[in-house]
Amino acid sequence: MNQVIRYLERKEIDDTRWNKTLDDCPNRTIYSYSWYLDIVAPNWGALVMGDYSAIMPLPFKRKYTFEYLFTPPYCQQLGLFCPNFDGHHLLNMFLDAIPRRFKYIDINLNSSNNEGEIVYASFENKNLVLSIKDNYQLIAEGFSTNHQRNIRKAVDSGLVVSEINEIDGLISIFEKGRGRRLRSYPDKSHELLRCLYSKLRSQGMALAYGACSNSGVLLGGAVFFIYKKTAYFIFSGVSDEGRKSSCMHLVVSHFLNAHAGKLDFLDFEGSNNPDLARFYAGFGADESLYLRIVINRLPTVFRWLKS
Repeated sequence: MNQVIRYLERKEIDDTRWNKTLDDCPNRTIYSYSWYLDIVAPNWGALVMGDYSAIMPLPFKRKYTFEYLFTPPYCQQLGLFCPNFDGHHLLNMFLDAIPRRFKYIDINLNSSNNEGEIVYASFENKNLVLSIKDNYQLIAEGFSTNHQRNIRKAVDSGLVVSEINEIDGLISIFEKGRGRRLRSYPDKSHELLRCLYSKLRSQGMALAYGACSNSGVLLGGAVFFIYKKTAYFIFSGVSDEGRKSSCMHLVVSHFLNAHAGKLDFLDFEGSNNPDLARFYAGFGADESLYLRIVINRLPTVFRWLKS
């Protein structure tokens, strides 16, 4: 294997080779494909080994006079992708090769980048992933007793789940509820979500489900992206009434009933939040850890402020 690692600007990246490498990677994610990165991170470059034998996307921004690497919204895991990944040695080589022009680095790796010792500061994040290769009946047998009870409760309440075309209603519900409590949640991320959803839906890679009361009021729902037989639980919104009636239990159950046996995995995209983790685990999802890497190269005074 050619061990030379080059940094390439976006215009220098061969999309065909890039995406072909990802197709050959067992740890590929929808977030890492060039067409997805172009939407969520207009400014991105990459580290490329040899003839695209290993790749690492590097989304970046500029603040003041400094360029820094970050993890874009709706892009949970990036990191190193290699069809024949050989563990921490190769990963450390790539991290060492990040150009010095990037003065602050705060990026998420993917769950396959956890092997061995990493020489930089790292923090564990929790993800939950559910295998949905079996039929719905077999998957439902793995639901917790509490989840089974909540699904029956939602059905008995007369809730109806159906596919919806527009997601503005879900976004509005989120903004009035959980979004208001998350004071740091950027409004512009919802503009990005609308753009992502529109573009992926036009390609048959996105869908949304909404749960309505028996009077037709939207109580909650979720947005899913689907690519290479993996579904991603990208976004959800639920009202107080929807939470009381367990509408999200029914939404996820409805999605599984529609797609079990047709896809391989449902990636819940989290969570470090104990309540959300418990909700996802209740469907039988398994825990999967991924690392966040932080490297601070800022000048001394800025380094202290950032720390």
